[in-house]
This record gives sequence, C-alpha cells and structure tokens, in this order.
Amino acid sequence: AGYTLVADDKKREDIERSEQKRSFIRLVISCVITAVLMYVAMGHMMGLPTPSVLSDPLISASVQLILTVPVIIINFKFFKNGFAALFRLSPNMDSLIAIGSSASLIYGCAMLILIWKSTSVGDSVSAMEYAHGLYFESAAMILALVSLGKTLEGRARANASRAIGRLAS
Repeated sequence: AGYTLVADDKKREDIERSEQKRSFIRLVISCVITAVLMYVAMGHMMGLPTPSVLSDPLISASVQLILTVPVIIINFKFFKNGFAALFRLSPNMDSLIAIGSSASLIYGCAMLILIWKSTSVGDSVSAMEYAHGLYFESAAMILALVSLGKTLEGRARANASRAIGRLAS
C-alpha cells in the first residue's frame, strides 16, 4: 500500500553511505596516483624538475606502467562491468571506458616492449621515439575522471533520494 519499513530505509541509507565512502576513497587514491603519473609522463614537457633517472626511456616507461596498474586495479569494476555488457551484446558507458582504457594500456605496453628492444640493441633514438607513444597516463586519467563523475553522480542521487524521502514523510 506504499508503506515502507523504517528499518529497510535505514539499511538502504547505510549501504548507500558506505558505497559513497568507498567511491570517494577510490577517487582520491586514483587522483593522487594519476597526478604522480602525469608528473612522471609530462613533467619534463612543462619544464618541471624531474629526476635524471627518468630521462632513460625504459625506466620512465616502466615507472609509468607501475603507476598505472594500481589505478586500473582500484577501478577494475569498470572493466568487469564494461566487458561483461559488451560480451552480452548490450554495451554501455562502462564498455566505452573499458575499451578506451584498455586500448591506451595495451598500446603503452606495446611501446614499452619496443623501447626495451631498442634499448637492448643500443638504438636510443628509436627508444626515445617510442617513449613519445606511451599512453599510460591516458588510461589512468580516463579512469580517474570517470570515477570523479560517478562519485558526484552517486552523491547527487543520494541527496535527491533523501530529499524525496523527506518530502514523502
């Protein structure tokens, strides 16, 4: 008849709050790691001081990959949901995110292999050219920005739900 139990509403609010908290923590960690990754990947282009060890393309690419992996792990739900929807032939926004981030990651890994091969034969010119083709920061940035959007959306949805609940009562 339109009545709901107060206990059910309280339980739902607790679940929403805990999900918002987890989402915020994922967002903060993703943004911090992505900021460090952006500094490593593009700091020298902006004239920022960078450690001299990062001038080696192989080391720089490896550090970028190492910084990208945690962001991918933290936001793995986009990949899980996105590829699941894609394989069910009903792609959604998570599918687009998963494809975009995966493409950046896979291309970056291919460039890392080429950098390693070039470095192993002493071809530093090719290694530097391949280093300009790294897109690890794009994979992390996509995930961090979408995580920001999802966090803001969840917060707005929770506020709207609470307001509707207060109006109804």
